[in-house]
Amino acid sequence: MKFRKVALLLPYNEKLEILFQNRKKINKPYTKDYGFFGGQIEEGETPEQALSREMMEELEIKTKDLEELEFFKKFRFEIKELNMGAELFMFLCKMPDLEKIKVNEGEAEVFKLSEIFDLNISPWDKEMLEEIENYLKTK
Repeated sequence: MKFRKVALLLPYNEKLEILFQNRKKINKPYTKDYGFFGGQIEEGETPEQALSREMMEELEIKTKDLEELEFFKKFRFEIKELNMGAELFMFLCKMPDLEKIKVNEGEAEVFKLSEIFDLNISPWDKEMLEEIENYLKTK
């Protein structure tokens, strides 16, 4: 079984709205219509370093400029239909000023967190979002 490590970011605001990546125009195998910003952790990188690199690549924003950036949780999934395992390092932050980001991969869209479950997203994304929603409601 192939195993990959991934650093992900979910920006949110006080209204429980989130910034999600519209991937409809990204032509990658097994990509759902929507997902988190982030990507694979390269050999020798920490999750924080990977997140920093991915945010520059995807949103042209430095992680040091993200407000209240915090590591939320490490999730582990086995995706049997893809014969793949994944360790997903989830980071949360306050939503940045959307005029200060430049989206280079897909499109950035703002959704109410409660609406996200109706979108075409992976089952493991839904599972992570349920935990994040519970956490943010208590914050």
